[in-house]
Amino acid sequence: MTKKLALALVNFLSNTHYNETIVVDRRKKGVKIKTVILRVAQDYTQVGMGQVDAFDGYAVWYRAKHKNKSWKRAHFLQLIQYSVVSTFHIFRMVEKKSDMPYKEFLKLARHALVE
Repeated sequence: MTKKLALALVNFLSNTHYNETIVVDRRKKGVKIKTVILRVAQDYTQVGMGQVDAFDGYAVWYRAKHKNKSWKRAHFLQLIQYSVVSTFHIFRMVEKKSDMPYKEFLKLARHALVE
């Protein structure tokens, strides 16, 4: 049985890229094919894709369970959550602890705030 890949339309919004295109080599069934793609898509794939996906993943884990009647409070708490995830990435880079789990970092941050 062969798998069919679903193609999806992806929109990029960038203030640093224009409609630049580049030619890249892609492999399809073991054969190299030259493909024309947008520069913004190449940069996203090479540089930012892993970081964005990791950020989204960590932002969903261990989210506080509370109901908010006010949209202002909900947005404020979401900003706090995003700042904690950003701090986690910076902490791992500075301390060179790339294998540190997010849950352990949350415990360290909680103890540091209580002290």
